[in-house]
Amino acid sequence: MKIELAKHTGKVTQTKKGGRQIFISHRGKEVKAKVSGSRTKVTVNGKKAKRKAVKVGMTCTFTYPGPGSEAKKIDCK
Repeated sequence: MKIELAKHTGKVTQTKKGGRQIFISHRGKEVKAKVSGSRTKVTVNGKKAKRKAVKVGMTCTFTYPGPGSEAKKIDCK
């Protein structure tokens, strides 16, 4: 059984705990994703990056089961 993953894109509004939680503004609402150091793939400008490389103001796409859950992939520019 495959869970349908949501893709939300928006500007990063804040990061907490060294990038363990990242908030983006999506359709006027702030949505949060948890970021795992090992299970979440983080890319910045197409290159692999650590979660602490994600900064406020970047535009990121979260691929995750839903707001508040752990992201599988975070792609930022």
